[in-house]
Amino acid sequence: MDYVVLNVNKRSVDRDLDVYRNLLSKLLQAKELLKEYVDREKKKREERTEPQKANEAIKKCLGEYLYSHHVLNYQ
Repeated sequence: MDYVVLNVNKRSVDRDLDVYRNLLSKLLQAKELLKEYVDREKKKREERTEPQKANEAIKKCLGEYLYSHHVLNYQ
């Protein structure tokens, strides 16, 4: 087995690896923050649409109720 010796300063390599690890850590933190933001916005959107859905259901029920009473009263 042949080994290749690189003429590289170990301190330089260690420093580069530290920079890489630091950037990787920051990217993971950013990914987590983005996920939390997306989840929070999704929850807000769902909360905003719940009253709209409830209002639509009420209107539908009232509409059916009024229609059935209107039709029954004229028969």
